[in-house]
Amino acid sequence: MVAAGLAKLGHPFETMQSSVREMEDEESVKLFQKIGYLSLIAATAPMMGLLGTVTGMFVTFGDIARRRWLR
Repeated sequence: MVAAGLAKLGHPFETMQSSVREMEDEESVKLFQKIGYLSLIAATAPMMGLLGTVTGMFVTFGDIARRRWLR
């Protein structure tokens, strides 16, 4: 971002400032794209854990019920 401002060194301050702001916007978009993947993983991880828990309970109680009928 600083390099974008220094590239406009001979220009007025407003030009340098707008150049730095444009570069700031571009860099923030790049960073937020990476965070988007982490957000998706963070949102789905608890649901996957809950699915595993419920599936395990079905299997366990199914085995218990099957053993009682075999007696």
